[in-house]
Amino acid sequence: HFGSSTEGTRLQRLGRCFRKYITTIPTMKTFAAIILASLGFSGFHAAKVKAQEKMALSAAAGSGMPSPWLALLAQSWSLAGTPSSKKEATLKNMAEDIVKLAKNTDMKSDPSMVTAVNSIRSLLDDMINSINSTNVDAQTGLDDKADAVIACQAPTVPAQPHLQTPRPQPTQTNVTHCRDQQQTIENTYQACLDLQRRCRGNVLCCDPVIQPEGGHGWCNETPKPSFSFGAVSLCYSAPSASQCSITQLSTELAYWQGLLNRYDQKVSACESVMAGCPTPAGTPVDCTAEHNAVIAKRAECDAVQSDFETHYCSYATSVGTMWDNYTTCYNTNMAILSTGETAEHTNLPNRQQQYRAILRIRCLLDVLVGDSADMTTALEACIAARYDVTSINWLNIAFPTNSSSFPALQTCTTQMWEPGSSSFETYFYNNHTLISDSLSETHGCVGRSSLQHCPVRSFSASSATHHATSEEF
Repeated sequence: HFGSSTEGTRLQRLGRCFRKYITTIPTMKTFAAIILASLGFSGFHAAKVKAQEKMALSAAAGSGMPSPWLALLAQSWSLAGTPSSKKEATLKNMAEDIVKLAKNTDMKSDPSMVTAVNSIRSLLDDMINSINSTNVDAQTGLDDKADAVIACQAPTVPAQPHLQTPRPQPTQTNVTHCRDQQQTIENTYQACLDLQRRCRGNVLCCDPVIQPEGGHGWCNETPKPSFSFGAVSLCYSAPSASQCSITQLSTELAYWQGLLNRYDQKVSACESVMAGCPTPAGTPVDCTAEHNAVIAKRAECDAVQSDFETHYCSYATSVGTMWDNYTTCYNTNMAILSTGETAEHTNLPNRQQQYRAILRIRCLLDVLVGDSADMTTALEACIAARYDVTSINWLNIAFPTNSSSFPALQTCTTQMWEPGSSSFETYFYNNHTLISDSLSETHGCVGRSSLQHCPVRSFSASSATHHATSEEF
């Protein structure tokens, strides 16, 4: 390929090779012009090629050289630029023209032409070296791009927080222990509230038989009228006790004993239901301390739970970032490699075609300066040769992605635990009743991180039946 900075230098060398022939020998002036025109296939600018061809045609006309010969050489040396679909037809036409020209017995090898041909051979060697160098650079470029892809290593994902050593603090056990303590405190507070409600009064303390003294002021409704005793016994109204018989006295005793028993029963019932209530009656039960203890313990346990769940939020973010970086690295460098391989799928055949054209030019030059007894056959052999270069190692490309060992893009298989999900609370907390479901900073944190590469663990039968033990934490 001659689209590089060396193009001008080589053009100058080619000019120096033929300057004396162009200026002194009309025939060689034409031949050199033809060569200059024909070398346009190697990458010289189209404008230069057109100018050289125009000069060659003009020189040929001035020297009397047959234009079919000029056309034949132009066809041969510009073969690399001929579309594949037209090459067979071009080769056939050239073969026919060569057969006709070979019948011209005046065609001889000129010593000056031999000198020029040797110079052209040297230039063709440089062109082969350039093709080789370009191919090496292309292979190196693809290999470097492939190395960049290979360097993108899938991340080594650390163990889940509860499986790490040492374990991050706090652990699941700290959470459940704190919630157990909270449960005890909340039970105490609930008992205080129950006492508070009881000590407001009870209907059992409102029975008339114990009013007003026996109820101790714990009647929670308007007291009924005081108990009305039966008719006063004659023993009370008689002028003397002698008027009261033993029977009457026994009856009176039984009556009053029954009232006393009833009184004792009602008082006992009232006092039992109001047991633990402060005295005197009406003194309020203060549950402020118990309430404050609940609030403080709840906040403490929420903080412990939040700290524990934060491990899984941070873990998901960290692992997600690892996979983001790896995937971006792989896809970015893979796109660069793919672009390079796509270009080489076009460039490689072009270089091979250039080399085939050079081989054909070498063959034609050898015939021109050789002593072939049958020039027609020799020329036809040059034209007919296919110059298969596909088996030439230095003129091939090993495409990295065709290798079975070339790494494919890896995917994340680590399932993320989502705080607040049913699987999380079943596995880690055994569905503890006091686990908070209002920790907005941690609950749903994995979903909010918009993981693109790692799956979120879903609820399953195994997670429902397995509960994390202290050994796992």
